[in-house]
Amino acid sequence: MEQQNKRVDDENIERDLDAPVNDVERLEHDLAEDGRDVDIEVNFKPVRMTVRRANGLQIKEGAIAQGVKIEANYQLARLDGRDSDRSVEVKDNEEVNLHDGECFVATAPDVNS
Repeated sequence: MEQQNKRVDDENIERDLDAPVNDVERLEHDLAEDGRDVDIEVNFKPVRMTVRRANGLQIKEGAIAQGVKIEANYQLARLDGRDSDRSVEVKDNEEVNLHDGECFVATAPDVNS
């Protein structure tokens, strides 16, 4: 019986390894629920987020709570690399996946960049 159970387990593992990963939402959910913090930067200051998916306002609020000198009405953008001039705006209600080492810049609304 034990040998039969081992064979079934081995077959399940092989099937799982061979199966293509098509369910992006499931993977994102798994990442969001894995319990690990994410270390990002906001205005080049370290910010530890306890979730792997957050909207722009949550990112700014997390940064403010950790001492980054910004305000909730600031505009948030994700940098394309730490020293990049390229950035993509992240709106307050827009959810994004967070990754360790990712950099964001928050600017006062009257500053055009």
